[in-house]
Amino acid sequence: MKRFQEIWCEKQGLPKEAFEKKVLLEGLPRRYWLLGYAVWLLNRSYFSIDLDIIRQVAESTTMAEIKTGYSNFQVVKGFMRGTLRFRITKDRLFKYTSQILAENK
Repeated sequence: MKRFQEIWCEKQGLPKEAFEKKVLLEGLPRRYWLLGYAVWLLNRSYFSIDLDIIRQVAESTTMAEIKTGYSNFQVVKGFMRGTLRFRITKDRLFKYTSQILAENK
């Protein structure tokens, strides 16, 4: 079976180098897309936990693996990540990944 990242690259027609940024922005609440892009350019380390989740997702082949991988990273700290939810969300990430995987069938 193909890994999620391989499927994503084929569907989007983009190189692997674009994967993390694009999936990160899709996983953020819409109200944070512009801010998320700015933080991506200026302080990518802010998203270290989110990028770890995305790297786990990249290696997954099924939604069950993606959900298991996400549950291993449920660490929410600080005002921005916890209160304002300036991070990828489970609902958005699962919806996006399930759409991509469903298109692959």
